[in-house]
Amino acid sequence: MKKLLFLALFLLIFTVFISHQKAEGRLLNVNLEKMTQIAGDIIAGKCVNVKPGFHPEYENVKVTFIEIETFDVIKGDGGHNFKFMQFGHGSEIAHLTKYKKNEKLLLFLYPKSRYGLTSPVGGAQGRLAIIPDLLTGKPKHVEVFNYKEFLKNANVRSLRHSENGATLIDYKILRNIIADSLNKSKKNGDNK
Repeated sequence: MKKLLFLALFLLIFTVFISHQKAEGRLLNVNLEKMTQIAGDIIAGKCVNVKPGFHPEYENVKVTFIEIETFDVIKGDGGHNFKFMQFGHGSEIAHLTKYKKNEKLLLFLYPKSRYGLTSPVGGAQGRLAIIPDLLTGKPKHVEVFNYKEFLKNANVRSLRHSENGATLIDYKILRNIIADSLNKSKKNGDNK
């Protein structure tokens, strides 16, 4: 009973905090280096399944089950099919990150909570759309919004801007920046 009350209180506080952030028009601005350090898992892949449901241990807590068929595991122990559970049903709660079947994503996910829940670091900032090469289908670009804050302290020269206001970054370049950041953290003893 204590666990359920604690979880309900946590979810209420979290929802109020996020709603306040959204109402105020502020984003959770986290730069790439910080996102890389915070994330428990950094994966790239195609969303193959999105299913609303209820937490396996807390039957009144709504969750969304997401399955990603990975083609690149940059950080963490993700396998070929990476499954995770996010609080709430994306279609009902406006501030939640939503997922669509077949979209290709680069995800920076918080370490799973003791309740098995996770979400993208910095909200939508940690869920980046991958634009595939039209001929090969391999990742070509990653869409980033608010790129100046996102790429703070990163040396990226080849940026393009898309029609929807996003900045396109070459996938390989971004992947190398993430790997360099991870290696830097390991050398400094920051990475656990």
